Amino acid sequence: MNYTVGDEPSADNGYFHAYFHRQAPTTYRQDFEILPKVLGRGRFLGCTLGVVANTETYGQAWWGEGEVKIYLDDDDSLPTLCGTGTEDYIATGWGQGQFAHLWHGCPIADHERMQYSFYRLHGPDPVYFGASARVTIQQMGGWQVKLSLKHMQDHNIPAYLACGDGSVWITQERVAQMDQESFFLFERQDDWCSTAYLYLDSPISMLPSIQPYAERAANLTGD
Repeated sequence: MNYTVGDEPSADNGYFHAYFHRQAPTTYRQDFEILPKVLGRGRFLGCTLGVVANTETYGQAWWGEGEVKIYLDDDDSLPTLCGTGTEDYIATGWGQGQFAHLWHGCPIADHERMQYSFYRLHGPDPVYFGASARVTIQQMGGWQVKLSLKHMQDHNIPAYLACGDGSVWITQERVAQMDQESFFLFERQDDWCSTAYLYLDSPISMLPSIQPYAERAANLTGD
């Protein structure tokens, strides 16, 4: 790392901030907040994400159908930038294997335990904001119908929450009537964590305080 001593920072220099957040489990139909709304002028630099999938409820079902949403400045009801799925956000696709590149990668892809860690840094594709920024990701997944049905029957899972307004549950009976070779989507609750990185025009971000250690480390093991 290179640095200089004694330089006077200009008014345009940004202050580096990092924000950690964990939710275990996430809440149905509430997008996980990678970066809560922050006020000021700055640049979203990217994030590191971690997922421990809820295999008890969903088995080996894919967890990463949710879209990354970036809300900039006056945008609120609809995102300024919207992705097409978790693996697409880190520039891969069709599942999420282990790999590492300069700006994006997935150092941990444990398909047996359904545990993943991945990152996306916005170097060549900068995300600037003039007044505010907020970054979230949806909690959605899916699986082949016949595999979901078997898991639901074997583990006495009565229904999955359908994607939408939260009023429809997909029961075992309904899953049994679907095309068994097809793929269907549903809302999920998993264990998510993230660290967001950003520059801001103020040394004070007004972001929430870091969660207590017990909350950050709950249910985690060293094996």
